[in-house]
Amino acid sequence: MRKFVVTLALSVLASACTTSAPTPDLAPSDLKSEPDYQAVIAKHTLFFRKYDGFHESFRAHATLLTPETRDAITKQRAKYLEWDSQKIQAEKDRSVQEMSTQAQFFLQLYTPEVDYNDLGKYNSIWKIYLVIDGHRFEGKVVKAHGKPIEFQAIYPQYDSFSRPYLLTFNVATSDVIRHDVKLVMASTLGDAEFNFPAAP
Repeated sequence: MRKFVVTLALSVLASACTTSAPTPDLAPSDLKSEPDYQAVIAKHTLFFRKYDGFHESFRAHATLLTPETRDAITKQRAKYLEWDSQKIQAEKDRSVQEMSTQAQFFLQLYTPEVDYNDLGKYNSIWKIYLVIDGHRFEGKVVKAHGKPIEFQAIYPQYDSFSRPYLLTFNVATSDVIRHDVKLVMASTLGDAEFNFPAAP
């Protein structure tokens, strides 16, 4: 009897060890190679650096979250996190819904003086707005939550010295990508402008 119990326990243990987590239901053609993925993000990312004499006042990268970048990011996250097809579709549906009413940018900002890196605060020294065809849209800014390694996996230019933010504007993404748009960061440290051309 004891031998039977030991044998049963070993067989259960062996079967548990051979069980693997489900992999995402993505066809090889759906997955971009790492250089291709980085090229998509780079195409929609602009960089700005401001100096005061020889000293750096601040630097920032802004990534416009277009349908192309959102789709690439969803697939990248699905690959890393082993999402199933249901989770992938839910994320795609959420993106489509968000883009129908708003436009978003991922922004990483570095300031030598950490107190000035305060975009998400009510008393921030920064004012963020988007200019489309002469119309100005005020932005809502929230600090993005996550660990540096997570942001680096999605935004190759991200560095751990910066702070990540999500900028949201009440204008449909389709309206943004049809025009040349200007993202403006204004502050007592200086201004930054990111000029994104209309989609071809």
